[in-house]
Amino acid sequence: MMRIGRRSIYPHPELIRVQRGNKYGLFGYSYQEKLDGDDYTEIELEGSPFYKRMLRIYPDVYLLGEELLPVVYDNIEQQKDGLIYFYKDHKIGTYPQQKKAVYETITPQTHSFYKIIKNGRAGYLDIRTMREYY
Repeated sequence: MMRIGRRSIYPHPELIRVQRGNKYGLFGYSYQEKLDGDDYTEIELEGSPFYKRMLRIYPDVYLLGEELLPVVYDNIEQQKDGLIYFYKDHKIGTYPQQKKAVYETITPQTHSFYKIIKNGRAGYLDIRTMREYY
């Protein structure tokens, strides 16, 4: 079972990065229907005569997506700390706090503070409040 939370390696399981050409966007999704634990067909595969190898076939499940960031960004990536950075025209933004890339650089210093350069000015960003200090 995968643990989802603050210390998870994948804290945003409901988000998916999409690509069109060489541009990226971000979509949120939810399953159209939930699968029951026994909602599958099981067939036996041919193989070794010493053991049975079974294959489970689950019904199709459709996703409903909602565009969170349009497919116009140069890259979108999740950082080790769980933040999602998006890049456009050599600038960086953080999702979901921002919808526009505004920083030239952003570097984590502590769990809450990040060193930033914005419009050529160096400063610090409190990532929890999104307040900038110069």
